[in-house]
Amino acid sequence: MPKIAILDNLAVAESLSIALDSAEDISSTGFAATLEEFEGLIGRARPDVALVDIAADNASQRLAVCELPAVREANAKVFFLSRHDRGALMEAARRAGAAGFLLKSTPLSTLADAIKVVAAGGTVFVGSPASAAGMIQPPTDREIVLLRALASGDTNVAAGHALGISSRTVESHLRRLFARYGVASRLQLLMLAVREGWVSLDEPKR
Repeated sequence: MPKIAILDNLAVAESLSIALDSAEDISSTGFAATLEEFEGLIGRARPDVALVDIAADNASQRLAVCELPAVREANAKVFFLSRHDRGALMEAARRAGAAGFLLKSTPLSTLADAIKVVAAGGTVFVGSPASAAGMIQPPTDREIVLLRALASGDTNVAAGHALGISSRTVESHLRRLFARYGVASRLQLLMLAVREGWVSLDEPKR
């Protein structure tokens, strides 16, 4: 169960802490409103993921969270949340060593899934104009073939055969798709693909 700690203004941090603590398989260890308080919280609670609010006017200070001794000692993954979609801000977060960046408008269930991906060692960076408009970057044609194989019930071996790749490469593709879309399982990925109209559950069995 991933443990999280939150840095944001107190009202938002408390609400987010309560909401995520009620999510399945996530435990909130607390929240703080200042960098000093947050560093102390990280040192005490040693969370898996540090959720950090970031904006243009506090970016330099908040990006420094990635370098805090307490964060490094706890081996906590830093995940930035922002109110505004700023490509430069997201790229700065990536360069600073963060494991994730999402808009605060992201649905709670998607955020919870993204936290699990990051806690497991993956990355989630979504902050493009398309995502801000409520759209999702569609898969490539080759990824669609993989998703169709999943929809037809194929194993990784069978899906690899359809794509002319190994089952290990299929697993690598799946991990990238999990991270891109903030999901944590084949079922969640398939549900997203069906919802977005990329594949149908009526894909013929081979």
